[in-house]
Amino acid sequence: MEKWKHFLSQLNGINNPIQEFREQFLIDSYYRYEGESDPEDEAIVYAISSVDGTIKGLFVSDYGPSSESKDDELIKNIKARIV
Repeated sequence: MEKWKHFLSQLNGINNPIQEFREQFLIDSYYRYEGESDPEDEAIVYAISSVDGTIKGLFVSDYGPSSESKDDELIKNIKARIV
């Protein structure tokens, strides 16, 4: 997770800039977690930054069957910088 140390903002919740200006953000990387004792305990963390590089933050979401559709829709509409 060393490569994510500069992603300081929490991009979940109210007043989330990516909800209003999603075309100004890109997904830089992501990492999926699975619970040790419960494989259904899944989450995904996205490293997201603004196109101009002034905002860098993390967006955490449920992953798999328990995921919230509003998070899925938001992430689907953000382009990836990932190669």
